[in-house]
Amino acid sequence: MKVFSLLSLVCCAVLTGCGIPDTVKEQDNTTAIEVSADTARTSLDWNGIYKGTVPCSDCEGTQVLLELKQDGTYMQSFSYIGKVSATVMDEGNIAWNTAGNEITINDMRYFVAENHLILLDANTENSDEPKKYILYKEPAM
Repeated sequence: MKVFSLLSLVCCAVLTGCGIPDTVKEQDNTTAIEVSADTARTSLDWNGIYKGTVPCSDCEGTQVLLELKQDGTYMQSFSYIGKVSATVMDEGNIAWNTAGNEITINDMRYFVAENHLILLDANTENSDEPKKYILYKEPAM
């Protein structure tokens, strides 16, 4: 019995002496905070080509083609259905909000979700048919 008690005491002393230094514990806590701060920007495969037709105030609809590039730039085109006009093209830089879940391109805001973008503005937020404001990501080729 004395041997068992002595062995237990030695094991406890060894394990207590092998504790993790405070600096390592702090690093682990920092890492946990960084990992839990996932956003659409950091955790979704958001780059790619998105297509959809959204409502238009003076035409039958607007066909939107939007390419989001990994380097933070975009290319987009608008074609107006039922209206005699040329396709409007634009390119530039993507602006992310601080939460990392919305992008702004010119005066248009999009909520970034898995394989689709939702166009946000005063009209879409109060719309009875929010599905009309979604651009779907094209499968990668």
